Amino acid sequence: MTYNGIIAELDISQTQLANADTLEGLRFAVKDIFAIAGRTTGFGNPDWLKTHLPEDNHAEVISQLLQAKARLVAITCSDEMAFSLDGINIHYGTPINSQLPDRIPGGSSSGSASAVAAGLVDFALGTDTAGSIRVPASYCGVWGLRPTYGAISSQGVLPLGPSFDTVGVLARSRNILEKVTKQLLEQTKQSEDETGRNQSEQPLKQVRRLLIVDDFFTLLEPSLAPNLVAAIERARPHFDSVEHIKLSDSIDCSRLVEIFHAIRAFEAWQCHGQWLENNQPNLAPAIKELFLKCKDATEGEASAGRQKQENLRQKLADLVTDDIALCFPTTTALPPLKQSSAAALQKNKVANMGICTLASLSGFPQISIPIFVSDRKPIVKTGLSLLANSGMDLAIINAAAAFE
Repeated sequence: MTYNGIIAELDISQTQLANADTLEGLRFAVKDIFAIAGRTTGFGNPDWLKTHLPEDNHAEVISQLLQAKARLVAITCSDEMAFSLDGINIHYGTPINSQLPDRIPGGSSSGSASAVAAGLVDFALGTDTAGSIRVPASYCGVWGLRPTYGAISSQGVLPLGPSFDTVGVLARSRNILEKVTKQLLEQTKQSEDETGRNQSEQPLKQVRRLLIVDDFFTLLEPSLAPNLVAAIERARPHFDSVEHIKLSDSIDCSRLVEIFHAIRAFEAWQCHGQWLENNQPNLAPAIKELFLKCKDATEGEASAGRQKQENLRQKLADLVTDDIALCFPTTTALPPLKQSSAAALQKNKVANMGICTLASLSGFPQISIPIFVSDRKPIVKTGLSLLANSGMDLAIINAAAAFE
């Protein structure tokens, strides 16, 4: 089954709040893990759908977008329980990758990326725990942002690993990505201010220096490297300095995935283990295997992982001060073919997580910028990323204009 990732069409709008900046005229879709009032959230699995009730309220982020006059027009497919980076769903099919139809779209925000890439919506919401915005953005050739952890509300969104789960945005253009992100950041901050949780103003910041992460470029498929290097050279005049670094001189990059798994595995079982055991759902073999491994995760292992996470976060914060962004490939290669073996897909996921877990563990924002791969016919795009310190979400979107 091949389709554009949309599993339900809607047309939900709401009266604009007084004095709010608007997103009027923009149509959006949301991944099937966001609460929509009156609808049961599917979580990518029919057994989940059958064992849960309709939602009483919209997820907060959906209400914020509706209040800003954006129109919610579709629900999009998710990998089962958001627990994959492939974009393959054995129940609902694999959303089409418009630029490479014989290849996977990436997941777990697969339907959202597919719908944006096909031009069916202006932007879409997804979630990112281990790369589920960034990987499909890179594979489908669209813009994608994993924001600062907690900067956009996740209320009413089904969890997988609460220490890492973020609500992210996929868009066809940088301008739309910036407009939507600014709206969501401002509304979430306003909501926090009203409850007394966050009274600080975020100063305007600007990325002036780029640090090219050579460690991650060595993981890149050789044929893609010249295109990303050329994009960086074109952008060089827009920055005060562009330097190369070896990230492993500051951070033990070889431990990123291990630390992430120790925390995420424990949290995923705490979130869903009881439901899995009570209902014995029909899951794809690879996802079922992942959850079974989570069952053995211990609180002690998660606690030790969090201590390592905090140490890593501090080291990264020392490296990326408020005018610096790291620059590196979003994914290591073009997406695998749909008929790839389970072993090949697993190898590809592990390679991508070696890069993606840096933002997941630090909680820092990362943007994936679509870059043309000029030596392929038809011409396709792959992702180049900027990552900066906490709160630099709009700054890295701004800096990404240098690569357009």
